Amino acid sequence: MEQSITKDIYDKKHQEYQDQIQVIEIEMFEHSKTDYDHQTTVAAVLSVAHRAKAIFDNSFEPARKRAFLNYILQNPTVNGEKAMFYNSLSV
Repeated sequence: MEQSITKDIYDKKHQEYQDQIQVIEIEMFEHSKTDYDHQTTVAAVLSVAHRAKAIFDNSFEPARKRAFLNYILQNPTVNGEKAMFYNSLSV
């Protein structure tokens, strides 16, 4: 009997573990939702990248082409007939 625990101690520890389980389940749900959101974003980026030339070529108005370039590129400029851009990865 000296090494046994009381019902109060058991109940308290049991509740602590249940609380920890609930926190972990919430964190797992949040991570899985974030993973799904990330996958959706990557799929959208790949889809636009795959269709970028067709989208650009089918935009007959210069304003639409400019809007598309502004959407996919950072700081796009035109030097004569050459499009220039700087991505966030280059320093």
